[in-house]
Amino acid sequence: MGLFFAFPTLRRQAHILATLMLAVAPAYAQGDSVAGRWFAEGSEHGEHLQVFFRILPDGTYDKDIRVIDSNCGIAGEAKETGKWSFQRGSLATVSETVDGKPVTASPADTHDLYRVERVDDEHINLYDTETRLTWGLMMVMPDTVFPVARGCGL
Repeated sequence: MGLFFAFPTLRRQAHILATLMLAVAPAYAQGDSVAGRWFAEGSEHGEHLQVFFRILPDGTYDKDIRVIDSNCGIAGEAKETGKWSFQRGSLATVSETVDGKPVTASPADTHDLYRVERVDDEHINLYDTETRLTWGLMMVMPDTVFPVARGCGL
């Protein structure tokens, strides 16, 4: 699975990111277009993650994932694609490819479920039902690049 599965923590982070992508889906499903590009940064299972999610109105998504090491370097990067859906206030994502290769992991590793707690024109908050973490996403421009990681600036 390329870099995604070369780093065990990337696998779970990618699922979290997929969930974030789904957060966009509920808003769209409710008629508030949230299609666009979103950014999130946070920690899960001891890994510092940065993620861009591009959510498309056709029910597909792609995300660029970056893992930051303790010295503020890049520990790994991955590109994930998949599908999202929204039902009864929850977003679901299904990972289909990582770094251009089909995902062959079990459904437990490729499916994620999030409760959408906030959606507006600039923000989405997703509660990961497995990890019990809330991820905050903000809308960004299509050409936005990864920023200096939180806590790593001068």
